[in-house]
Order: sequence, then C-alpha cells, then structure tokens
Amino acid sequence: MAEAVIAHQAGIKIYTVGVFLSVNATELQLITSPPRLYLHQWVLVPNLDSLSAAEPLIARTLCRPEYGTLYNLC
Repeated sequence: MAEAVIAHQAGIKIYTVGVFLSVNATELQLITSPPRLYLHQWVLVPNLDSLSAAEPLIARTLCRPEYGTLYNLC
C-alpha cells in the first residue's frame, strides 16, 4: 500500500482488477485513484474466465478522457 501512496502523490492514476472472490475489495479500493468507483477505478471478477468478459468494460473505463488517462486504448 505504501507504493500506492507514493504513486498517488506522483499523480499516477491507478486502476485495479481483483481476480477471485477471496481478494480484499476494500484493499482494491484503497489502492485505486479517487473517486474509487466500482467498475470505474476498480473491478472484481470471480475467476479468470470472467476476466475476459470484463475486458470491454475495463477498456472503456481507461479510454475516458475525464479520468486523465495517458493512452487511448480504444
């Protein structure tokens, strides 16, 4: 978590993806950049098979200019 604080202070936007339900959702939220909205800055999927279904959502989120992304992945 200390690395996330340093990254936030440096202005780096952090998005998190948790795979498996045993992942601590609170920790995912704390690592991500504000405003820390589920399905915008962080995503939790139950297994690796579900990860591919979440890819379009993740790509759309990263392509939103209002979130200050550096790269257009669309």
